[in-house]
This record gives sequence, structure tokens and C-alpha cells, in this order.
Amino acid sequence: MPRWYHIPLAHDYDGIAFNRARRRKETTYPELLARNGRVRLVDLAIETGGRWQIEGIEFIRMLAKAKVRELPTPLQAAAEKSWTRRWTNCLACAAQRAVALSLLELPAEQGHNLDGHLPFLTDLLCESRFER
Repeated sequence: MPRWYHIPLAHDYDGIAFNRARRRKETTYPELLARNGRVRLVDLAIETGGRWQIEGIEFIRMLAKAKVRELPTPLQAAAEKSWTRRWTNCLACAAQRAVALSLLELPAEQGHNLDGHLPFLTDLLCESRFER
């Protein structure tokens, strides 16, 4: 039986698995807890039902902000929102695919996607123009 079935009270309390995983990572990687350097521990966690840990969402937003820094100012906000949406969608799909593979007891190799090219900015903005 997979390890995630054995988390007491996970069915009663939202995010309990996040907290347990975070404590385990802090114990394993104590050197990443100091906030005085360029490197720090970031959890990017998604529950089976789709709830994201807030730290992961903020990390993706920071990445999107860094990605659009060199764009013209009028495009930055739209591009940042579009990259954030694209990356959260990609990661959410990957997480759900991993859950499905584990439930079906299939090898993890069947869940990999082929790497592709980044979309052009115009395509990215067009994809998200109707979304709020």
C-alpha cells in the first residue's frame, strides 16, 4: 500500500500531509532553512484533490515575475499572469497523472511527457485572453 494512505487525520484536516512533509524536509536539509543566502527550502506541494500549498503558488508567481522582467512594461502584467497560469496548470496535471499512475499501479515511466518548446509570447497571451 502506498505511503500516503498512512497519514493519520488526513481525511479530517486540510494540509496535514503538507506539514508532515515540510517537517521531514526540514530535518533532512537543515542547511536550507537559513534565509540569509540565495538558496532556501521551498515546498511545492499539491493535495490529491487539487489544493496547493501557498508557498508553492508564491514560488511560481516569483518565477513568472522573473521571467517577464525584460519584456516591455505594458506586457509584463499580462505575461506574468499567463506564465503563472500555464505553469500551475502543467504542474497540476502532472500531479494528478502521478496519482492516477499510483492508483493504477503503473510504472512511473508511463507518466512522463516529452519535453517541448516554450510557446511564443503572442501564443501564450492569446491562450489566456478570455480567462480572468
